[in-house]
Amino acid sequence: MSKLSIAWRAFIERQFVRGEKPASLNQWQDAFCEWNAARLGIPLAESVDRFKQSCAALKGGHGGRAFKLYEELQHDLLRPFASNRADEIVDAYKTHAQMHFLRTAVLSAARVAGSRP
Repeated sequence: MSKLSIAWRAFIERQFVRGEKPASLNQWQDAFCEWNAARLGIPLAESVDRFKQSCAALKGGHGGRAFKLYEELQHDLLRPFASNRADEIVDAYKTHAQMHFLRTAVLSAARVAGSRP
């Protein structure tokens, strides 16, 4: 790598990469980790750890500016496979669904007594 490439990569990593693992998860994230553990046949603790590692991949976690930038870049990078045209919208949703879920799971919601997310 050139010196410029090394410097640029260091800048990007300082600004956007390697955030902190969240100390706790919200109700949606907890429910997702339970579902994902059952789906994958792994212990709940491993599912929670995987989720927290994902949150820490970018500064600000799934709700941060870096993740939003990543979303926008992914939409542009994967545009050859599906776009927002009427005949491609279902494929576009499938392509980005997991990323959109992670962004949505950081949102807090009103809790209805006795219900789960």
